Amino acid sequence: MEIPDVLKMPQTTTGHGDRSKQITNPELEAETDEEMYEKTERAADEDMTETEAIMIDATVQASLALVARSYGAVR
Repeated sequence: MEIPDVLKMPQTTTGHGDRSKQITNPELEAETDEEMYEKTERAADEDMTETEAIMIDATVQASLALVARSYGAVR
């Protein structure tokens, strides 16, 4: 079995010398940007919902503690 001196790799960039440039499809890139924006927005909405639930839970717990103290249940 012969092993070549230089492995052949698929060319994914074009350019001259050290200045390489990725081959891109503007339509595909715009679609990818839009998808990334939607995923980021969705994640932010989920984080906000979770934060609101935590804040509500903390408020309810604090209110219950105040009510319990006012009735003398907790000292």
